[in-house]
Amino acid sequence: MQKTIIVLALMCLALAGCQTNPNPLAILAAIPSVTPYPTYTVLPPLATLTPYPTYTQIPTQTPFIVIVTATSSPTPLSTATFTMTPTKTQIPLPTSNPLLWEKGAGNYLVNVDIAPGIWRNNGTSDNCHWKRSTRNGDTIENYLGKGGGTINIAASDYRVELDWTCGIWIFVG
Repeated sequence: MQKTIIVLALMCLALAGCQTNPNPLAILAAIPSVTPYPTYTVLPPLATLTPYPTYTQIPTQTPFIVIVTATSSPTPLSTATFTMTPTKTQIPLPTSNPLLWEKGAGNYLVNVDIAPGIWRNNGTSDNCHWKRSTRNGDTIENYLGKGGGTINIAASDYRVELDWTCGIWIFVG
């Protein structure tokens, strides 16, 4: 419909241009949809119509609320003090030499992973096992018995095998 109105308006203007004294209001009056003053129209929103209402769910988020309440706590008048009672095995102070650190179960190379000397374990099992061996894998000495004993690792030993049933091994000298 708009195209026909535009075509009619152009034809009227062309015919009016042929007259010697055209009346612009008469030309505008000849076009039924043209008004002598500017009008403003609001464009409809770019939405589509459906035969029934539809609802788009809005994404929801659960708010994370932290409630902080100020409470006063009494200051204790005294603090319990724990004292250590000495046992048969004294734990030496930590050293910077990792070869002297406490050892658990595993295979250790002498002078690489473990220092030669006397090591004591804190195990209480009846089947504590350890073994010293040479570079060829030959057994120098092994033990299977009650935990809580010692092992004397020689500097000439190649490898020491410590079992998990013996507990923690501590260097004593």
